[in-house]
Amino acid sequence: MTSDIWSSSTKEDYISVVPHYVSADWELQKKVVSFRLIEVSHSSENIAEKIAGVVEEFGLIDKIFVVTLDNASANSRAYDILQPVFFGYMGSYPVPKRDDPHKVSTCPSVLCLLYH
Repeated sequence: MTSDIWSSSTKEDYISVVPHYVSADWELQKKVVSFRLIEVSHSSENIAEKIAGVVEEFGLIDKIFVVTLDNASANSRAYDILQPVFFGYMGSYPVPKRDDPHKVSTCPSVLCLLYH
């Protein structure tokens, strides 16, 4: 699952939630299940609440294996909040820590930061 927040030219912020999956024919698929106005601050708690709400609404909570967010600090904390909810069904699962080399920044966000 991926999620991101965009700011429009009219200064409105939108959050998207996009599950990615493999079809019965073994083809990679993705669906935008949410693209909603986010009218609250981009705190980690608000981001986690919005994503969790969409995931619950679409019955995806026990289907998430990987979460990709950009490298904003609020997203890192939002991931920490969401992790026990999304991955709890898997049992004892090693969670990457902030300094873990397996927890990486997403390339588009890094490129965007370099561009600006």
